[in-house]
Amino acid sequence: MNREWRTQEGLKDRLVSPGILGLAAAAGPFALAYNVWWGEKYVDPRPELAFYATPLEFFLIGLGLVIAFYGVLSLAGTEHRVSGSAVFAGSLLTGLIVIPSALVTFTLIEELILAGYLSSSTLGIIGGLKGIYWERSWRNGAAIPELAEYSKWALIGGLLLLIDAHPWRDPEPLAILASIVVAISGAFVYKGGGNRRLLALMIIAGALWASNSLWMYYGVFRLNYGLGIASILGFAGTVLSVIAGVKIWTSKVSKLQAPKQ
Repeated sequence: MNREWRTQEGLKDRLVSPGILGLAAAAGPFALAYNVWWGEKYVDPRPELAFYATPLEFFLIGLGLVIAFYGVLSLAGTEHRVSGSAVFAGSLLTGLIVIPSALVTFTLIEELILAGYLSSSTLGIIGGLKGIYWERSWRNGAAIPELAEYSKWALIGGLLLLIDAHPWRDPEPLAILASIVVAISGAFVYKGGGNRRLLALMIIAGALWASNSLWMYYGVFRLNYGLGIASILGFAGTVLSVIAGVKIWTSKVSKLQAPKQ
């Protein structure tokens, strides 16, 4: 019975990211490369575009191969942290390539295709982080373990709000700054730096300020234009950050402790 249990645990360890999730993330760059090739070949076959499209295709294929290689390496071996770092970096780069396009899509089909790309990148980022933190606990690494989860919510919420602030196209400087304040405040809570309640207030205020662009756009109610992927992510980031700020403010916590390795 014990032997069977150990076998199951070993199989579970191999299936856990960045292995399987890394392989799922590799699909994103390959699909993007095909999309670039299709667009350059049939949608807009201008010769001057081939100069940019061909190197991008090869780069995306290479990126997909790297992510897939380290995903397989994680399944076959035990170097999860190295593999996780590679999968995380490759998936994050894929997401950064996709996000600017996600902000200028207009049809439902385009939104669904880009949502698939973002989902692939997200899986890889999650898998990479789990690999990096293999046998390490996010909670145990926090200065105040009770606030570890809420600091993570603030970090994620700040990043989602940053995406909605359009730093790649038509940027909104104050919204970008507020989003960064939310994420940095979450990091300070995790590391135990500064006054906890002041940081909680900064998270809540930053999220509400950044979310202003969700409601008004050049004096017009934004929902009149409909909701895109960026706006949906912004709403999610606002809710996540505000809840995190409230929880950080109201939680009863133990004394500060040195993070465990």
